[in-house]
Amino acid sequence: MLIDECLPWKLGRLLTGHDCVGVVKAGFAGKSNGDLLRSAEAAGFDVLITNDQNLVYQQNLRALQIAVIGISAESNKLEYLRPYVPALLKALRKVNPGQAIKLD
Repeated sequence: MLIDECLPWKLGRLLTGHDCVGVVKAGFAGKSNGDLLRSAEAAGFDVLITNDQNLVYQQNLRALQIAVIGISAESNKLEYLRPYVPALLKALRKVNPGQAIKLD
């Protein structure tokens, strides 16, 4: 799965059992939301984790073979994201390509 550049890549370390790569390391830094999703899909990523709430709603995910999980945390700092990890792991088990899940 791909961790958006608006989130700390270290979030991936908390997602036990999942291979996670940050957007920067994947070579997708600075891409617009649509380009990012298409590039991630072409590279074989099946999920994008983000806190960009617009991305969840402004893209036509049904046309893509990638899912998006949006986290609505107070901040994008790891200490604010850590409480979302159990819900994130649960969402990862049930999300399908072309879907978006928002975690509040």
